[in-house]
Amino acid sequence: MPKPCGTALQGAPVNGNTYPTYSPSGNYYIYCNNPEPLLDSDLGDRTLGNKYILWSLVNGSCQAWYEHTNSTTHPIGYGLQVFNPNPTSVTVTVTNIGFGSGSQGFVTAWNGFFSGLSGGGGSVGTFTVPSQGVLWIQRNENISASSLFEGVVRFSISGGSAYILNYAWSSFGNIDGTATYLGFVTGLRNNQDQGRVYKGIATQNGNPVGYLLTNSMNVSVSSLLSLPTAWRTNGCADKWPDATVNDMVAFRCPLTGPQNPTYQTFSCSSMDNLGNWGIQYDYSLSVTNDDERYMTHTVNLVVAQPGPGSCSSIFVVAPDGRAGCQVCSSNWNFYSFDLAPGRVQTLEYQVILCGDSAGGLVKSIVVQ
Repeated sequence: MPKPCGTALQGAPVNGNTYPTYSPSGNYYIYCNNPEPLLDSDLGDRTLGNKYILWSLVNGSCQAWYEHTNSTTHPIGYGLQVFNPNPTSVTVTVTNIGFGSGSQGFVTAWNGFFSGLSGGGGSVGTFTVPSQGVLWIQRNENISASSLFEGVVRFSISGGSAYILNYAWSSFGNIDGTATYLGFVTGLRNNQDQGRVYKGIATQNGNPVGYLLTNSMNVSVSSLLSLPTAWRTNGCADKWPDATVNDMVAFRCPLTGPQNPTYQTFSCSSMDNLGNWGIQYDYSLSVTNDDERYMTHTVNLVVAQPGPGSCSSIFVVAPDGRAGCQVCSSNWNFYSFDLAPGRVQTLEYQVILCGDSAGGLVKSIVVQ
């Protein structure tokens, strides 16, 4: 099991009471969680499934995130391949990369990603991919049977659009370029409905929406003493009536291969099972201590998974560092600071809902 979170704040909100507006980054976010359990028939080995799990055609700034479980009986590998279909070369620049497996894999993956260093099965840097050539921007081996794993890569492509292919394999040498697209997987696996987990490119109103949602918030101590500011993210209104909703992305999933493709879009409006997993919520917060009693107050940043029996693996980037843990029917007071009378404190932080997690997080700002 993932490490449980430490300090919980007694009396922190369990429902949203405000609806912040988010600005999307507007680039490409490639999301792959279907199928969640991987079987031999999903692998890219020519002697097994001879399949790739997802294809995406992108250019410019991109981020790819994935989460799966190795449900074969043997170790597997997993990676992201760039294929250049253009008559001229393209340039690929990798800036962030992370990967992890096991109960703390999401922490390892995101710590590696934010380090900005090579690792996690790949290298940061700039690479040239010739016409009809391929480049593996991430490749990890020896993922144990039954292991949950998660990865994230940020990169850009210039000189033309290129395909990103998500592959898993038993033996990397058995991938020979003849694999075809697995398609969207439905039915039960490990007692989970695979038709309720998705893959594809994130969109809003039909346009690529990116991997980063930003929000600026200005609050005062006097208002927070009256009512803590709380908002629910990572969920659709059909399940959580207090959900912010404008944060939610849809996914345009290819149903067929790159030649004459057809697509299906999964969205909140279709009451699909969405949670914005892997998307970075980036907050710029300004707090003013306007308490007329001229008192110093403690300001607490809290994220909660209040659902009964629900657990969420959460990673935060706070002013004092990065951390990740699992919140189960509770909350995590992940950052606190004291604010003197008449002072203003401005800070930035990120909250990410990682894989294998329940959605419907409640974030709040609580003053003591």
